[in-house]
Amino acid sequence: MITRTAASIAIAVVIAAVVVGGAAAGVAFLSRDRPDRSVEQRASWAAIVDAMTTSFTISGTQTVHCLSYCSGYGDFHEGTQATLVDETGRTIAVTTLRRNSSASAGSAEYTFTFTGVPRTQRYGFHAGNANRGVIWMDRQDAVREGFHLVIGS
Repeated sequence: MITRTAASIAIAVVIAAVVVGGAAAGVAFLSRDRPDRSVEQRASWAAIVDAMTTSFTISGTQTVHCLSYCSGYGDFHEGTQATLVDETGRTIAVTTLRRNSSASAGSAEYTFTFTGVPRTQRYGFHAGNANRGVIWMDRQDAVREGFHLVIGS
């Protein structure tokens, strides 16, 4: 025999699952890029989905051109640490550069991916030695486009 308390808890769990699952499905359905929705409606739903997202994946590339004398780029190599900072300068994600073997002669291209990145208004990317500085992007551009950096001549 099920007690009244156990039955109440079971009903509450089922209701919560239906509400949360239904809300997630509704947002996913309504935010799809459907032709019957105006640009404004799609943008509104994209903003709602963005507001509900608490962590992101940010990827990008770092290209090093070295067509002649290659001095000063030794800090970029397979395994170089790359950091992502928030607008206060606090490190919020760390990864490493991975060499892309398909880069052209005279240059090296590295890829990187930060996962589980917490939500903030702006992100700053840094790789290489301390003299390289931080490159900034707002959240929407960083998440949508990623960082694509080029150094060298």
